[in-house]
Amino acid sequence: MDEPSPSYPHTQQRGPEPTIEEDSETETYQDLEDPVIKEIPIILKSTDPSERLLLLQYPGRPSTRPFTEKNRILEAREKVSTDVIEVDVPIDTTRFYDPLKNDNWGVVNKQTLRGVMNDSDGYYVASVQNGELVLVPVSKSAQMRPAFNYIDKEVADKKEVSRLENGSNGNGHANSSVQVVQMTVKSTVDNAPRLGGALLARKKADEEDFVHLNWNDLNDDETKNARETALTVENKHELNSSTTNDEYINLLVQETIVE
Repeated sequence: MDEPSPSYPHTQQRGPEPTIEEDSETETYQDLEDPVIKEIPIILKSTDPSERLLLLQYPGRPSTRPFTEKNRILEAREKVSTDVIEVDVPIDTTRFYDPLKNDNWGVVNKQTLRGVMNDSDGYYVASVQNGELVLVPVSKSAQMRPAFNYIDKEVADKKEVSRLENGSNGNGHANSSVQVVQMTVKSTVDNAPRLGGALLARKKADEEDFVHLNWNDLNDDETKNARETALTVENKHELNSSTTNDEYINLLVQETIVE
């Protein structure tokens, strides 16, 4: 009896799988999950070198409590060469205030905030005007933190009193003990200060005098006029980026790579 020949599963050859080519350059806004609904022209205003736009930041002060109105800046001053800036702000004497310390330090009702101004490349003040984004570059910025000058003064006064007391014998006469002084000759190079870095910067700042700055409150007419002048653009030059989307993404990726 003939046995039936074995049957094998029938296979069918299929052609290559269809591929979907995505071209990021030709991708339309409608295909994006977050489409662009409006484009805003960017206007970069050129500033006068003689004018400065300073950004003062207050890390210890919440944005809900700005230094305006009854808490307005009392006085401002700067050291031009060393870029040190100080402002005096009022103190709320009804909260966390010790009148005994006030008598010792002479703080009265104000506190001094100090900062060092640094160049601020890439910082701008922005304003949307008539559908255009106007950018004004910031000259310098500083983070303002409390300066305890009154404590430094108290320490200096105590040292001076101690020096005067140690300079006498207790009866008002200066100490007349004989001291041997050795004279040496040094060149001007040897006498030159050897401070560097932060110590040298601090020494220069201490030796420089402050220059008074006129300060106007946020809602003063002078401030409103200055704001309008700073943000007014007469000759508009629209910025057009020459960077493609792929180039921009590559720049972002390169910045996140840690070598």
